Amino acid sequence: MKKGYSYQQYLSVSTDTKIKQEVDYNNLTSRFINLQENTAKAVEKKASSKAERIKNHQNAIRIKEEKLRKDNENKQLKDSLILEKIRTQQPSINRFDYVINDNDYKRGNKIENEYKKLYTLTVLKAFNCQCANCFDMYNGYELDHFIFSKNEGGNFVMRTNDGYLVNNAIILCIKCNRAKQDKKFTEFLKIDAIARIHNINKVISEIINQERKMDKYFIN
Repeated sequence: MKKGYSYQQYLSVSTDTKIKQEVDYNNLTSRFINLQENTAKAVEKKASSKAERIKNHQNAIRIKEEKLRKDNENKQLKDSLILEKIRTQQPSINRFDYVINDNDYKRGNKIENEYKKLYTLTVLKAFNCQCANCFDMYNGYELDHFIFSKNEGGNFVMRTNDGYLVNNAIILCIKCNRAKQDKKFTEFLKIDAIARIHNINKVISEIINQERKMDKYFIN
């Protein structure tokens, strides 16, 4: 027959079990508290990190907005100086004051084709649909280069080294354009006609620079 436990043994075993259960409970409670604390710290850290990212993002936006504001102010100042220069000065007749590339010597290049599409009517209106030389209105018209001919690398619109665009196109009737051939404008046009053309081209140059439709063709 199997011998059973005595009462004292039972009490001893029960006490050990209770102690072990209490220890296990305390350990479990401690781990739970640690888990709560670690979770709270992780949540706090994540929230702090998120707040820091939001703050950095907001600072980056402010810096970008400030840069855009300053760039816009600089652009407006540059544009105003350009327009003032166009209004008050005659364009330079020195080729070295302009940016001239290999393609500029080619007829029908992208700059001239785009200029024709965008500004032929503007030029016609500015010259009152009259030849810039003889004022004829009925002998047809052609766009021709004014300061710099195609052989000199002239386009209908040219960029100076300062970055602004100068209109280099005029309206000539077919008869005058054939007579002009490759002569310089100072050799073909009269002084009063040159002065009139300069004044008209100032207006056209101002329109071109304000609209900025030709800028993409002059990016370095």
